[in-house]
Amino acid sequence: MQLFYHPALKAGNGKVPHILGLTASPVMNLKPKSLQIVETNMNSISKTPKVHHEEFLKHANRPAREKLEYSLDMGSRLPTGLLSKLLGVIDSLDINEDPYVVELQKREGPVGRSRLEKVLRTRRTHCQDQIKSLRNKGEHINLELGRWAADSYISRAIKKLRDSIVDKEEWLGEWTNREKEYLMTILLRVEPLSSGPSYSTARHMDVSPKVEQLLGLLTREYNPSLTGLIFVQQRAECAVLAYLISAHPSTKELYRCGTYVGTSTNSQRKYTDVAELLDPRDQQHYLDDLREGRKNLIIATSVLEEGIDVSSCNLVICFNKPVNLKTFIQRRGRARKMQAKFVIMVSENDVATKARDWESLEEQMKAEYMDDLRELEEIEEPDDGKESYDVRLEISSTGALLTPINAVHRLYHFCNVLPPDPYVDPQPEFTIEDGLEGISAIVVLPTSVPHHVRRARSCLAWKTKRTARRDAAYQACLALYQEGLLNDHFLPLFRRKDIYTSLEAIAITPSIVDARPLLNPWVEIANSWRNATTVHSTRITIRDASGSVRAGMKMILPVAPPLPPAFDIYWDADHRWSVCSEADDAAEINPKSAELYSVATEALLQSVFRPRMETGTTDFVALFTPSVDAASCEEWLGSSQGCRPAEILHDNSAPNLSADDYGVVRLVTHSRSPHIFRDWAIREVQREDEPVSAEEDIVVEKLHVEATRWPKRTDLLHPVTANEQRARSVKYLLAQDCEVDNLPLQHSQFAFCVPSILHKYEVYLIADQLRKTRLARVQLQDLDAVVMALSASSAREGVDYQRLEFLGDSVLKWFVSLQLLAEHPSWHEGYLSTHKAQIVANPRLAQAAVAFGLDGFIMTEAFTGRRWRPLYRSHLTEPPTPKMRKMATKRLADIVEALMGAAYIQGGLSTTLELMQMLLPELRWSPLSERCQQLQSLVPEDVLIPSHFRLLQELVGHRFGKGALLVEAMTHPSYKADTRVVTYQRLEFLGDAILDQIVVKALWTVHPALPHHRMHLMRTALVNADFLAFLCMEHSVQEARMDIRKATTDHDCVVFRPAETKVDHYIWQYMRCTNDDIALTQRETVQRFCTHRQAVRSALNDGYEYPWLDLARICADKFFSDLMESILGAIYLDTLGDLDACTAFLERIGLMWYLGRLISCSSVLNTEGMTMEIMHPKEQLGMKAGILKLNYVAFRGVADPTRNMYEGYPALLSGAKSFWAEDTWQQWKESQRSPRPRQPRPWKY
Repeated sequence: MQLFYHPALKAGNGKVPHILGLTASPVMNLKPKSLQIVETNMNSISKTPKVHHEEFLKHANRPAREKLEYSLDMGSRLPTGLLSKLLGVIDSLDINEDPYVVELQKREGPVGRSRLEKVLRTRRTHCQDQIKSLRNKGEHINLELGRWAADSYISRAIKKLRDSIVDKEEWLGEWTNREKEYLMTILLRVEPLSSGPSYSTARHMDVSPKVEQLLGLLTREYNPSLTGLIFVQQRAECAVLAYLISAHPSTKELYRCGTYVGTSTNSQRKYTDVAELLDPRDQQHYLDDLREGRKNLIIATSVLEEGIDVSSCNLVICFNKPVNLKTFIQRRGRARKMQAKFVIMVSENDVATKARDWESLEEQMKAEYMDDLRELEEIEEPDDGKESYDVRLEISSTGALLTPINAVHRLYHFCNVLPPDPYVDPQPEFTIEDGLEGISAIVVLPTSVPHHVRRARSCLAWKTKRTARRDAAYQACLALYQEGLLNDHFLPLFRRKDIYTSLEAIAITPSIVDARPLLNPWVEIANSWRNATTVHSTRITIRDASGSVRAGMKMILPVAPPLPPAFDIYWDADHRWSVCSEADDAAEINPKSAELYSVATEALLQSVFRPRMETGTTDFVALFTPSVDAASCEEWLGSSQGCRPAEILHDNSAPNLSADDYGVVRLVTHSRSPHIFRDWAIREVQREDEPVSAEEDIVVEKLHVEATRWPKRTDLLHPVTANEQRARSVKYLLAQDCEVDNLPLQHSQFAFCVPSILHKYEVYLIADQLRKTRLARVQLQDLDAVVMALSASSAREGVDYQRLEFLGDSVLKWFVSLQLLAEHPSWHEGYLSTHKAQIVANPRLAQAAVAFGLDGFIMTEAFTGRRWRPLYRSHLTEPPTPKMRKMATKRLADIVEALMGAAYIQGGLSTTLELMQMLLPELRWSPLSERCQQLQSLVPEDVLIPSHFRLLQELVGHRFGKGALLVEAMTHPSYKADTRVVTYQRLEFLGDAILDQIVVKALWTVHPALPHHRMHLMRTALVNADFLAFLCMEHSVQEARMDIRKATTDHDCVVFRPAETKVDHYIWQYMRCTNDDIALTQRETVQRFCTHRQAVRSALNDGYEYPWLDLARICADKFFSDLMESILGAIYLDTLGDLDACTAFLERIGLMWYLGRLISCSSVLNTEGMTMEIMHPKEQLGMKAGILKLNYVAFRGVADPTRNMYEGYPALLSGAKSFWAEDTWQQWKESQRSPRPRQPRPWKY
């Protein structure tokens, strides 16, 4: 209001909203003029509605107010029992025995020592805080409720912790085993296990005078219809008081108690406190019980004052006096039933009780609200001596305002969305400096922020620390905004959750979208016939398995079509023919020749497709003729048209004619159904007329045609399926009922293949159309690759886009990563990953495909031939508007990536870059070499390689020209000693894409080609973090060192002699960090690595199962794999984009060797007849589960290296028996091997 509303109001532009606020208590305290302060800030007058006010008062039940006094007996407040024991145990504690202190004492380095000194000074550890919290709450309960309540509370808290440790309950959170043991040992000194509850029974309750008064009030006021609320101060007090009332002899038969405490302060964190007895997650049903009569008394904290629907009560008790007017009014409002009571408990010695003041202030407020003539008063700002800093920055386009007051909040918000790291505190660090001129502040941001804006100082000296902090925060936010790390709203460019979402414009993109119908290339060819003076003929030849020509024709078009490669025709289950195409020279054509070719096409197609053709229509788009010579064609027509009776043909045919020399046999009596001639046969048939005498035969011999039925299947491009395959039975047809076409059988068979042949040409015409129009700038030469990129697997074209998509996906991420890294040199890895995820996301790529028009070229439906009809020009010159089709966004995105893969294998980097510029214009694309030079120019020259990095370069196998790149690649985000060098996060972002590209390219070039799903599995096995971390700890070099060793001679003389030793050096040892936790993590990880190293090596070198479980047991931290990827990024930039240098590093560490082994074993069976198994066990178990839902339930347990990393991680199959994940996996493996006759090989973990 002060920053935006009131300045706009004073400007007089009228662009401010009117304010209507509804509240029961605008004033919460007794300060003078507090109401006027609220009204001035809100630019409003506080009034109460007066319409129907009298009627409202008739129905409003104000409770009777009662003050219940109690005495203060100091003698009853002295701690005894368990509380006294607890205080004595706490006084005897040695802080040096605390598990956290013991751990800090083992750490080396300045950070560990600093933390130890702070802990010893403040005595603040997790265990100490738990014990102190139990003590403080116990003392408070002893003071308010009495000794019995305090002992009861402590005993129940100890029992809760003991039971939770035994049951391994989730609320223990991140407690270590040592912390549990230490804390339980201390508390057992207060109440041993064998002693049982130490507090007295209910008959001898020692309660405070305050509780005695409360119990007396509850006994007096009880009636069967009573419902009541008791407001207390603390959560633990709430639990104990409810237990006390339920157990006290005077009230246990009268009241059914429930509890209600707040959950807004992170209930999970609260419940992890051993001093808390209530779990807020289990209390909702208490309010329902109160409404339905199952409970009649609720003990609650202030959370129940407002905002929660609670039934009207007869009795409301404030166990502690209200803290302000708002609390007084809201608690009183809960007592809304007739003749209700509102009781406030006060001590008889408390002279500061303001119960009467609450009512007088309420009456004063009501008088002001009811005054219609009261006007808004201007309240002058009091001179409280506070400093003011009136600098501000306003963005005119958004109206956002940056001031020193809100700069601190904005700075913390910016740091909160930085890439998280478990070893880095993301918060800004403020340092206060006292000088002669005043106080100044310095703020240092996390290391993921560019070094030149990481540090900011207040520009002035101030009197107070708060103002100095605000000044430093303002300067830091200003620098971040000028660097482009804050947007025009002074907010981070991307939120952390945006990494998993797309751009706002495409975030709502559905999984299925409308796409253009598939392009019909015959429309353009049909229009080309109008003015055609020349034609292009293509010789199409069908050959059988022996290579002999089965049939041949020439296809005539007005344009030169692209020629598809040879493809197969499946005539039936036993005959597969090959179709080849060969282009002839263009030739002129006249109308007479065109008409002749059309008649020849009609004669050809009518032999098999007469029912599908239009009578009298011959304007075919594609013409077929045996010869482009008009005379020859006319002669062919004369000899091929028409048919002859079979009997006449038999009498006149030459004896040496083969079956293929006859035309299609048609059974006249059965709708001229077509058959294929095999031979002539004489067979006996029953006479049609009655025999004249008994001596005449009732059967006669007649001429038959031995034939097989013409195939019914129309799809000849795909093999015959089991459903289509039928036995080719031979039929004998009466010759007198048959006619035989003059057209030779081979030409009819060619005609039957025409739909399949034209479909193949259509596919290549579509791809050629895309290549020559929308992709003309890209200049793709290999049309086969374009066809592959446009063909979905559902189209069944023999090829599909999945392998190209696998390659294009990697190429796209590589290009985008480098472009973003160079375009935004100040962006940290979080911004880069977010923006890259948005660009390469499926919704964005699908949007690019539709915007570019690719959706009209994607082939998704398989050819069947069932609805095929001859293509007529008259039908295509004015075709009906086709309907839009539905297409998955993932398929659209996959097509984009497949085209990028096709561009990469054909034209390399330049062609791919050109295609990406066309499809994703929102990025400023530049050649990769320029981007590498741009990034290398940003590398500081004054950063030298440390002397001990000499062996590191030998480990890497690369001599760096830019030493700062190697230093940056080895700098963890926790390292703060050198502000000039950034951390490895940006290089790791680039190295991840480089690693992916090298592996994918190597898999793509394997011959014979690997299936796409196999390549996916191999890539996952090679680039996962566990495998990279293993290589980081496995790869080493040896250094020879000369040591001086003590030796003893024969004369018992001690001499010192030089001795050479070999020392192994590993990459992870060179990581620069300043967090002692990292050193501890490294030691623990290396210990696990040594335990499982041999099992992993054996599996990698000789095994046929990828060691997923052994790698997972090492449980390596992410920074191990990050180092390997950051080194790749550093080598790539140091060599200006040389992938061969990066590949050499991967070969040196053994990754490329194992890639070669995976490739060599992908098609070679092992000794058990199995290929290399690289699928993750979780995926294989999911495949085995099938349609059953597989639910993994993970929980933390005790470490057990002999079984698994933790006792836990069970897998539950819905509707089936529950197994441990590893047991389920082993059972499945055994079930897979059980049918085999050989001895099953044990599964290795």
